[in-house]
Amino acid sequence: MLGLEKKMKRKNKASAMYVHIPFCKSICSYCDFAKVFYNEDYANRYIDVLLLQIENDKLDNLSSIYVGGGTPSALNHSLLERLLKCLSNLLSVDGEFCIEVNPETIDEEKMNLFAKYGVNRLSIGV
Repeated sequence: MLGLEKKMKRKNKASAMYVHIPFCKSICSYCDFAKVFYNEDYANRYIDVLLLQIENDKLDNLSSIYVGGGTPSALNHSLLERLLKCLSNLLSVDGEFCIEVNPETIDEEKMNLFAKYGVNRLSIGV
């Protein structure tokens, strides 16, 4: 029975993850995705709960992580680093790590965070 339980757990284990960051500096009229105006307090609480959920899911060795939104790059440096640090630990060595960015919300420090935590694909839009 243990062998079957292990197979069932492995079969149901995720191989990819989408993380939704609903915060935007401005709301675009054409966007149908779930989003809210960026609010520092809401963003802090959202990331706290999100990271707790990710920790409880005990995922690892993911082939792909996609961080979308909203505008994930609207997060402040501290929140963005907390998120990227957590997610980078879940990715397989050769996995794809993508984050959506808006050119108006990225800077050199955020680009350095992307490199530090293994982000290997940017989806750039306005």
